[in-house]
Amino acid sequence: MTEYRRRTGVVERRVRGRRVLVPIAGSAEALDSIYSLNETAAVVWECACRGASAAEIVERITSEFAVSRGEAAKDVKDTIAALVGAKLLEKKPDGD
Repeated sequence: MTEYRRRTGVVERRVRGRRVLVPIAGSAEALDSIYSLNETAAVVWECACRGASAAEIVERITSEFAVSRGEAAKDVKDTIAALVGAKLLEKKPDGD
């Protein structure tokens, strides 16, 4: 099971009811990016940061939103990939 964690240097805040992520470490270019998560992405972010498995995240998404298990699984996979690609989440090393 792959587990994730928030990358060092990512600040999370709530702004007007939305979860906003700002990478503050690294290059000046990184400061040009601010990520605003919709409700579903915020749930994926929260769960992934606390080490929930993809199956656990899918279960939570299907319990909170009107979405099929298949659609939730695709959305979770795509959202985690986007968060990793944006260098907001990273895979936990084995044994961590």
